[in-house]
Formats: sequence, C-alpha cells, structure tokens
Amino acid sequence: MTDTLDRIIYSKQPGENPADEQEPTLSFTGELTVEDTRLWRDAVGLDPVPEDISPGSLALGIFNGPGRMFILSRVYQPTDAAAAPIYEYIGLPRKLLQQAAGHLEPLLALMQAPLPTLDHAAQPVISPLDTPELMPWSPEERQKHLKSLLNTYANGNIARVLALLDSALDDRRLLIRNFDGDAGQRVAWVQGVMALLPAIARAEITFATYVSNPKNANTRIAFTDSDVDTERWEIGGTNDDVPQMHTLQSPYVQLLADIWNDDLVAFLQALEMMDSLAEVILPGLDLNEGLNRVAAHTTINLRILAGTEVSISDVKAIFSERLPLSDDLHILYAERLLNEALETRDVEAALIVALEMDSDPQLDQKLHLQLMEALQSQPDAVYVFIRARLNDAMESSQRWLERLQIAALASLRVAISAADSTTIINWLRLISREPLSYGLSEILRQGIFTAQIRAHDDGELARQLLILTVKRDPEIINQLLDDAAFLAVVPENMGAVLRDYNGDPLVTLQNRGPELFLVVMARAARAHSAEMFNPQTIENVWRLFTAGQTFNLPTQYQPASIVDIWVESGTGWLPNDMLQTICTLMLADGRDELFYRMASQLASQELLVDMLVTVLQSSQRNITDLLPLIAHLINNKQITQQEAVNTYIELISLREWRQIALPLVEQLARIVQQVPALDIPTHTIWRLLDNAATSRSDMVARVAARQLFNDMEASFNQEDEGANNLIVETLLRLFDQLQWSNSARQYVLNWWRDFVRSQPVARLGKLDKALDGKRALEDCRTILQSTLAFRRMLGKRSIGEFASAINIAFSVLEDIADSFDPSPRRAVSFDEGTIRAELDARKSELSDQELRILTTNFRELAQLIGEMGDHRSKANLMRRGENIDRQLMSGEQQPDSAVDVMKWVAGYLDGVQNRDDEAKD
Repeated sequence: MTDTLDRIIYSKQPGENPADEQEPTLSFTGELTVEDTRLWRDAVGLDPVPEDISPGSLALGIFNGPGRMFILSRVYQPTDAAAAPIYEYIGLPRKLLQQAAGHLEPLLALMQAPLPTLDHAAQPVISPLDTPELMPWSPEERQKHLKSLLNTYANGNIARVLALLDSALDDRRLLIRNFDGDAGQRVAWVQGVMALLPAIARAEITFATYVSNPKNANTRIAFTDSDVDTERWEIGGTNDDVPQMHTLQSPYVQLLADIWNDDLVAFLQALEMMDSLAEVILPGLDLNEGLNRVAAHTTINLRILAGTEVSISDVKAIFSERLPLSDDLHILYAERLLNEALETRDVEAALIVALEMDSDPQLDQKLHLQLMEALQSQPDAVYVFIRARLNDAMESSQRWLERLQIAALASLRVAISAADSTTIINWLRLISREPLSYGLSEILRQGIFTAQIRAHDDGELARQLLILTVKRDPEIINQLLDDAAFLAVVPENMGAVLRDYNGDPLVTLQNRGPELFLVVMARAARAHSAEMFNPQTIENVWRLFTAGQTFNLPTQYQPASIVDIWVESGTGWLPNDMLQTICTLMLADGRDELFYRMASQLASQELLVDMLVTVLQSSQRNITDLLPLIAHLINNKQITQQEAVNTYIELISLREWRQIALPLVEQLARIVQQVPALDIPTHTIWRLLDNAATSRSDMVARVAARQLFNDMEASFNQEDEGANNLIVETLLRLFDQLQWSNSARQYVLNWWRDFVRSQPVARLGKLDKALDGKRALEDCRTILQSTLAFRRMLGKRSIGEFASAINIAFSVLEDIADSFDPSPRRAVSFDEGTIRAELDARKSELSDQELRILTTNFRELAQLIGEMGDHRSKANLMRRGENIDRQLMSGEQQPDSAVDVMKWVAGYLDGVQNRDDEAKD
C-alpha cells in the first residue's frame, strides 16, 4: 500500500457552457497524467451545494474509480457567488478503504484543509497527501452508528433500517431527498447503513452527499435537494416512508431480519460472526453475490449451532471452501461429517473429517473418543473411515495406523464370532489386500487362525481360507494343511487334490491360480503320488519353474522344489513315460545340468537307455547339441559306448540318413574308429558308406570299410565256398561305392593285402578262382597272385632258409659262371675228356639215385636259366639307352619276369626304393 495519496484540484469559470471543450484550471500530483485526471473526473458525480440551501457547504462523496480504486471527493462553493466551485479528488486504493471498514473519519479529515484559489493561468503540480492511519470500528463504534440510524431515522424499527440496506444493495440503489443535515451528518447516516455489513463489504457502499441530478451519481446512496425524477428507491421529500419494497429482496438482508431479536448487542455479535466468512468469500465476487453466499453459510452455521438438520453437501462445502469457523462450529461440523461417514460409508466425508483431525489436535482427540466408542457397535464403519484417511494420505501416520489396527481387530472378532463365512472371508480378504505399511499382517494371521477353528464345521469357509492363505500369508499354510479336522471338510476338487491326491490339479490351476496349484503338486510329489502327475500337470509345473518367477510361497512349495523331487526320487515312483516327459522338457529348455542329474538316477535304475533316443528326439535340440550330451553320458559312464552307438544309429535313422544327420554320422564313425569291436549291423555299415559317398567323407568311408573287413574276417571259413563268394561280392560292392575316393579305395587294397597275406596258400587259390573274371577287382587279384608267387618262391622255407638257399644257388651258379662263361680277360676253355674224367672220378660219391637227380637238375636248371634270361626286361627302341636294371632296382620299372623280380627284390631290400606312398597308405 502506498504511503501517500494522489489528488486532483480543479475548478471551472462561472457560467461555463458544459459543452465547452475548454479544459478547466487543473492541478494534480506528479504521479498522475492528464489522462488520469479525465478518468477521475468522469467517474465522479458530485455537485456543489447551492448557496440558497447551505451557503459555503461542502459536498462529499466516495465513488468507484478506474482500476477498481475508489475516489474520495469534495466540492466547495466559495461564498463569493461569482467564484468558480473548487473540486478535490483523492485516489484511495481499494485495500485502504476496505481497511477503514466504514471508519471514514480519518479520511474525511483530509477534506478539512482549505482549498486554494486556483490560478487559471497556471497548472501547478501539487503535493500528494500522507495516508492517515486507518483502523476499523470497535464494536462500540459500530453499535453507535447503527443505533443512531435505528433511533433517529427508524424510531427503533429494524425493518425500516433493513429496507434502506436492501435498497442500497438493489440495482436501483437508494436516493435520500431533502435530508436535514450537512455533509458530515449525511456521511454519518451512510455509516449507519454500513454498520449492517461485514467489514470488508462496507467500502462498497459508495455515496454522494449532494447531487443536483441523481442520474449523474454512480453511487449506491445519493443525497439530493432537487425534485428531479429518478428510478432509485427513495425516502424523504414528499414520501418520508420506507422505500416501497413489500418484501426484502436480498437473502443477506432477509438473514439480518431473521436474526433480529430486539437486542442490538446480540444482533451485532451475530453480525460479527460473518466478518471472517466475508473476508474469504467476497474477494473477486460481486457484492450482492458475495453477501448472499455469506448469508447462506451463516444460515448453515446457525442451523448447526441450533442442532437442526443440515444437508451433508452443505457441510462438505463449508470444509471444501476452507471457510473460517469458530472452535465450536468446527467441532459440530466435523461431528456431523463423522456421523455421515460412519452411517453411509461416505469416503469423501471421511476424508474431509480425517484431514481436519490432522490439522486440529483438539478436534482429533475429541473425535478419536467417538471413533473408539463407535467400535462397539459398528467396527466395520470405523475401519472404512480410517482406511479412507490412510489410502488418500501422502504419508502414513502412526496415530492412524494404530487406529486402523484396532478397528481391523475389532471388526474381525465381530465377523468371526457372528457373521457368515462370506462376510468372514470378505473381511480377511480386505485386510490381506492392505499395504504392508499398514501393519495388519499379524492381525490377518490371527484372524485366519481364529477362523480356522470355526472352519472345522464349515467346508466352504475352509476352502476360502486356503485360497486366501496361499495368496496372502503362505508362511502359515502348513498350519492349515496339518490340521486334519480342517482338511477333512475341504469340499470338492480342492479337498481331493490336497487330501486324497486324486482330484484334478489343472482345475485348481485354472480356478485358483499358480500358488495353490504348486502347493497341491508339491504335496503330491512329497507323498510320491504318481496319480497327480501327467504330461499336462508336469508341463505346467515346468513352465512355472522355467519362468523364473519367485512365488510368495515357502521354499518347499516353489517350482524348483518339485523339480528337485523329480530328479532325486522320481525314478522310484513316477511312471517311465512321465520320467521321459520330464527329461524331454529339461533338454528342450536347455536345462542340461538338470538332465544330467536325472540321467544319473535313470541310469542307476537301468531306465535311461530305453528312453534316451525318444527324449533326445522329442526335445528338438539341434544336432550339434546332441553330440556333447551323449558324450557327457558316456564320460560319466551313464551309458556304454555300445549304447551310445545304438543311440546314434537310431537318431540317424529317424532323420532317414539325410545330409542333416552328417554330424551324427561322423560322430558314429569316430567312436567306431576308436573302438572297432563295437557291434554295428551290416546294413548300417552300408548306410554309412552311402552317407560317406554323399558327404565325400574319407574318414566315414574308411571306418565303414574297416567294419566290413572285420565282418568278412569274422565270417571267413576256408572250407566254405560261399564265404569266398561273399568276400568277392563285398569287395565288388565296396569298390563300386568308393569310386569317388582314391584314398578310400587304397585303404581297401591295403586291408586286402594284409588279409591275403594272413591266409594259407590253399585258401588263396580258392580266392583266386573266385576272383577270376572280376575285372573291377583286378588290383585285388594281382595282390592275391603276388602273394601266391612269393609263397611259391619261398616254398616251405623260412626267410632265413631261403636266404641260405639263395646264397648256395648264387655260389654254385657263380662257380659255374666263373668256370665256363667267357670274359674279357679270357676265352672259354672246355676240354671234354678232362671234364668227363673229373666227373667219373667223383661218381662214386653219389648213389645211383642221387646221380640221376643231379643229372636232371643240371639239365632243367640250364633250361630254366635260359628261359629266365629270355623273359627278362630289355631296352627296346622306345627306351634305348635307359638302364633297365637301375629302374627295376629303384622300383621305377615293374618286373616282367623272375629275373626282374630278383632285381626288384634286391633293390627293395637294399633300401633303394621310395616307400613314402606306401607308408602313407
């Protein structure tokens, strides 16, 4: 609020034409502008008092100015009739006039200073006025003004006074004609009217103590001594009666009439109650609208003080609008809302009262006692009331939590002792759903235990208690399940699955959720009740297990506990097909460690092998995943290598030996390669060869061929011509299927070479006969015939004996050659007589038979030497100049004769030949 007040002083020349646009002589404070002065003058309608009425009198008024301010105005007519009247306007901020609240004397004192005579030649700037100290009336001052109006004007008749106020508030407003008194007395008269209003509203009673034409005065009250017609309500003049208003139009004025009881002091005390209401209600509202609202709320206050009925909507409005209340009214309204909240469960009413209790300790203490008393008859209503407060509050209050706990306990006791099972469960369910911060867990538990005893005779209550306990307080579920009398009355399917293990757990899952389903299945698992486990129930338990969700249940009822029971003891009581289902689920979800544990138990019961292929296949695991699974089982001795081979074969067969099964085929080949003694059906070996051809896998081909070799060797019978034919047919089929791989074909030839060398000469002859005409097996026959030739060369001699014989033969032949072959150093010398004489001289050393043998051997040896010489390899035209002997010795030239063979063998034994290729094969 400003410390000074702006003002304007101006005058007009006598006889000026009102329509003349000439500006008057004007002075104003420096904060104002010329435009401001125009606005102020336009807002004020105040005329100088005519000389014939009251010479030298002031006219005063308060007007609504621009920007919601007020203008305090006076006009003075100098005693010199020729002098122009002088006007003074003082700007009053609205807050300032509201602060005065009808106590206008300090402001009117500003009007006592004499007005200067203005110089029409100048427009001086004048100083602002200091703001006077303004205080509202004391009760005694207010009483004085109202009493003066009541006694001097109305002769004690309040209706006349109220009619004046009603007229001033009406849109037509009030006009007083020919008032017998000066400006000060007229202002006092207006103050009497103001005394009927709340302090903040009195500033709105604008007035003018004199106007020549009431139409020009925009005030609620105007005084005039003229007889100009007007639409205003009038008093004075020829009609000094109350304005012609047969009924009071303003609800506010009607209220004043209702509370008048011929006691002015009591009447004003009642009016004072409205001041605080008006300060909250009136700002921002039209005066009449605001006063009517004040009247409406005051009426409600009076009714509740009198103990009469007040609508609950009006009571809520009192609190929602945060209207000021006395302590007594505050308590009465709160009690009214509390009763409404308890009777009708009105949450809004409950919340309003609870918040009022939070803000007023005295009210809280008083209503707390009423709440505790209400627990005796309607504990549930008290619970709902307190719960409304806690549910809506931003922060919990220990005081309210303790009240809630007391109400919950009282409500449960009443319900369990007297109510039906539905009510009991509804109460328990309500408490169970409350936030943990409310501290009702122990009360819920006590309620469940108390209801458990009553449930011995009420199966439906028992069923509902189980459902509630599993979901809301599962830690005590065992106390219910261990109560035989309680469990005996649980009806229908729930009783069957929990008590007898012969109901349908899937119905429990569908209707009651996963928690109770898990309790049912865990109990059945611990009881080793196989009847409760089928593919559907197992899959649902497994789904809950793999979901990774931790259910609010004791550990023994968690999905992992059920799975552990399957793993640890399932082989002792679950049917094989259920065990198979469990293993399939484990592998399908990649829970390999669990499967290994399960496989260990199955292997110990000799159950694993029979279901392994089905489990692996049904799991739909990638083939590359199956290999380490089976390897793990082998390494941990849960299956043998033969069982692994059988598993691989079945898995490959299920995939119809397609290319997708190649990793399995190769693994099968590896394990057979490592352990050749493993039993593999012959038809499977041939499928391996087919697959090797498709995949171009030398390794698979060699392993399959090796197995076929083993079969042939095992089935070999020297006396059985069919065995020889089987070998030939097998070789033919092998070479036909191995045309794509030189390496594999060489592998077969190497085996055949070893096989042939291990056979006696008699069997080799039969095999040679069987190979006759088989062009595809020419290499095999060459190997066989080479073996026969070598055997013939050795005869029955050992290699040592053969070497000794070769040495003797070489010595004899060397001696013969040295004796009779020509050489560069000498010619052949042969004398027949001498040779015969030498022979004859030695004949006696031989018997006749030995002599005949020597004779034959000499003849045939000479012939054989000649033939051997004829068959030996010689350089021809194409190979002229090449050293045939060196090529034979180094293995570059294949032998064509016995002489060539001797050279080739000599080169081999001498280490001349390159053996890298053979070693590699």
